[in-house]
Amino acid sequence: VTMEDLKTLLDALADRDISLKRPELKTQREMGRDAKLAKVIISNQEDWWSRGYDRGYKAGRDGEIAWREMQKDD
Repeated sequence: VTMEDLKTLLDALADRDISLKRPELKTQREMGRDAKLAKVIISNQEDWWSRGYDRGYKAGRDGEIAWREMQKDD
């Protein structure tokens, strides 16, 4: 990070009137809501990964079966 980058960041913060002070603590309800959202995101990522893995595994298995069938024909 260069000094120019930091100056640009500070200028942008000043333009938006964003405070560099520590934010107020969240309430228990807000923390619970954030935790639930995080769980949903992680759950979705795990679902996407497992679906992608299953598809890749199936494609590899089907390809191997097709290759074996071709070898039998030769």
